Amino acid sequence: MISKFKINIVLIFIFFLSVNSLFAQLPVGTWREHLPYNKVIMVAETPTRIYAATPFGLFYMEYSDFSINRLSKANGLSDVGVTAIEYNSAQHTLVVCYKNANVDLIKDDVVFNLSDIKRNSIPASKRINRIKSDGNFAYLACGFGVVVIDVKRKEIKETWLVGNESAYRNISDIEMYKDSIFLATDYGIQKAKKSSANLANYQVWSTDTTFCMSNNVIVDVEKVGDKLLAHQSFGDSSYLFVYNGISWNPITLANNRKKNSLEVTYNKLVTTSDIGNVVMYDTNFNEIGSFFTYSPGYIDATFARFDRKGDVWVCDRNNGLVWVNGSNTWDCFKHSVMGPNIYDIWKVFGINDKMIILTGAVDDTYSNLWGLPQFSRFSDEQWVGIDQYNNPKLDSLFDIVCGVIDPLNTNSAWLGSWGRGLIHLEGNQVTDVFNGENSVLESNSIGFTNVGGVAMDKDKNLWIANSSGQKTLKVKTPNNQWYSYSMSPFNSYVVSQIAIDSNGYKWLLLPRNNGILVYNDNGTLANPNDDQVKLLNINLGTNVSTNFINGFVQDLNGDMWVATDKGIKVFYNISNIFSTANPAPQNILVEQDGYVQNLFEFENVTAIVVDGANRKWVGTFKAGLFLISADGTTELAHFTASNSPLFSDEITSLSMNQANGELFIGTTTGLMSYRTNATLGREEIVKSEVLAFPNPIRPDYNGEIAINGLTTNANIKITNSNGGLVYQTIANGGTAVWNGKNFNNEKVATGVYLVFSSDESGDERIVTKLLFIK
Repeated sequence: MISKFKINIVLIFIFFLSVNSLFAQLPVGTWREHLPYNKVIMVAETPTRIYAATPFGLFYMEYSDFSINRLSKANGLSDVGVTAIEYNSAQHTLVVCYKNANVDLIKDDVVFNLSDIKRNSIPASKRINRIKSDGNFAYLACGFGVVVIDVKRKEIKETWLVGNESAYRNISDIEMYKDSIFLATDYGIQKAKKSSANLANYQVWSTDTTFCMSNNVIVDVEKVGDKLLAHQSFGDSSYLFVYNGISWNPITLANNRKKNSLEVTYNKLVTTSDIGNVVMYDTNFNEIGSFFTYSPGYIDATFARFDRKGDVWVCDRNNGLVWVNGSNTWDCFKHSVMGPNIYDIWKVFGINDKMIILTGAVDDTYSNLWGLPQFSRFSDEQWVGIDQYNNPKLDSLFDIVCGVIDPLNTNSAWLGSWGRGLIHLEGNQVTDVFNGENSVLESNSIGFTNVGGVAMDKDKNLWIANSSGQKTLKVKTPNNQWYSYSMSPFNSYVVSQIAIDSNGYKWLLLPRNNGILVYNDNGTLANPNDDQVKLLNINLGTNVSTNFINGFVQDLNGDMWVATDKGIKVFYNISNIFSTANPAPQNILVEQDGYVQNLFEFENVTAIVVDGANRKWVGTFKAGLFLISADGTTELAHFTASNSPLFSDEITSLSMNQANGELFIGTTTGLMSYRTNATLGREEIVKSEVLAFPNPIRPDYNGEIAINGLTTNANIKITNSNGGLVYQTIANGGTAVWNGKNFNNEKVATGVYLVFSSDESGDERIVTKLLFIK
């Protein structure tokens, strides 16, 4: 089945806007992606554009004005995980293939999706490795064979299974040479005559036995002038052979180091290699140019090709898409599209529009996985990747698993490493690393300083879960005084996450013991004698026993919601937790298909975040993202990878920008955000800070109109200029939304509309105006 829809090009990055105007520019219901577009794997040229493919999506440069635009699942593509792209000039169509064998055809900014291969059950790899265009057809080199797409008709024409008895065979590349079709396979080179009556019949295919290493893996075949070039790769070396129509002969190009790619366009060959060089050749394999640096900048190229002007486009793992002057290779330009440097999200956290994402890298028992010390910071609508290459102090660090941004100085952040201690980040630079040698933090017997959780209280004291010694809980004051607290008899427990509730109690997660510790310092840091500690049994008095706790969050009513591998449990009346002998959580009962069950009883809940209306956004391990009511009894929305732009149904972390309602959603395949319709309300309304977007509302706009900056759950009335009431609603926290229609579900007429707000005291006043242009 073919589906089609118009791509709406969303300009993700908005520059030079104030924070207030930025909030106004993000409509309710808007999705946007935050992906590492600096990792480019392939490039394709059309008459008007250069397209760059990344494993996450595409971006393209317009030749006319050199502008850069992005395409992803958030604004038009059908999937994630791009593996190959190719321009079919006969049909003016870009063919885009994904690792799950999904295919998009893009023509005139319209996407046609071909999901036939994706939906087909094939007991072999369905990965699409390369695409070859010839006339109206696109030939896909797949992990099981070749699929031929009729691009004009937008349908699958046929499938070739070329192994003996139609066995599946991994095809790495395809090339048309003279009267034959050549396939690069894991069992040498397969070939058949183009004129064969039925290329889907495996018997018309044969192994080219004239090739001297006919049973080995071939990774590329390229037509170079009147010759054919085959590429074999062994370890760190590449071996190249040239076919003249009669026999194959070895050839050496520059060196035999492993070639990452060979590509021929406009009768010129360009190669990339694992030693960071790019070399160009003519059709007689004479070298016509090379470069080893971007002057400055180290080359880490995966692919390169010539364009029609004779210039070279290089796909780089770290530098994005690089243009290089074909006549003067010292002249180059990096087309970098802003984004984070990571995609496998362990943790996303932040304050309003300041966010940080981490890759983490420990297992469920908090054993080290030796993850690289890399993370990304989002500020002023820009992502900056931070790693050991631009921060030498990170060089010996690993497994960064937690963090907190200072609410009084959002330029400052603290991160925890499971093994290397506490990291201070000022802006985009690491300034200090604290461990067992230069602080009261403790290290274990092998010298690891394990920090599993950090949190900051209202007095700017930094609380640290330090699972390496005799005292599990540490605190660092704003004036650099350190204190340690015993959690006896629980000091031997591994402690990961830490949260501070409205009572000042510290909640600590025990990932290896399926429990929660609550600590009360009674407001005196220097006197631990009056402190209290309590171990909570998460399964006490509940109907469903959980085996693993993923996290917790306090809602606006003061209740603590706990995410487990078997749904959600809630601790109510937590101010009495130390005066209650055995505090027990409660399950929330909901009705599902006529049956009463516990909330998310059959889901592994990985994350919970509370929005400004006290609703809960719930991330799960395999069922996507849910929005539930404040009390948890009603499902308000359910987003999955199949019904929304979500990259994956495996949600790993959530964080809310409470100022504008943008929800940041971490997955194993990238970071996504969604503009919700709720924000935190104000205690008192400030008319100058009430914002409405869009405003004016133009004839082609059919989305929600958001009015934020309101008092909590304000009563909103919208009237025409004559005072006639056209709409009324209650704000979600500090935001009200309106679809621009009256009580009769008709779009209102052109004119100025007044927005009145009243709080719980009944005080009503005009807070803003809206201009409709119909």
